[in-house]
Amino acid sequence: MEKKKFPKEVWDPIRKSLRLLDDDLKRIPKHAWTKNEGARIRKNRAEEERKRRMNPSYNAVSGTFIDKRKRKNGRGDMPPRSRFIDRQIARDAAAGKTSSEEE
Repeated sequence: MEKKKFPKEVWDPIRKSLRLLDDDLKRIPKHAWTKNEGARIRKNRAEEERKRRMNPSYNAVSGTFIDKRKRKNGRGDMPPRSRFIDRQIARDAAAGKTSSEEE
């Protein structure tokens, strides 16, 4: 059997149409969403939200997590621990209580 050679003019439109087809195929999503897949994604997102809300450091008002490290040494909304202890000792002394350190 004899091989037949086609001229370049014949191959150019075929190559162009294949290139366009390839570009169109790349634009199509890999797989179409089904009803069940959308429900599964929503379920996973709801599960994450539930876990976040169960976390005690989650602030429901702002929707963020409270960074407890900011409270250390009075940089946040809590006074430094040493000042709190000093005030408590002063309150106890005023009330007539003795601390275990003094005994």
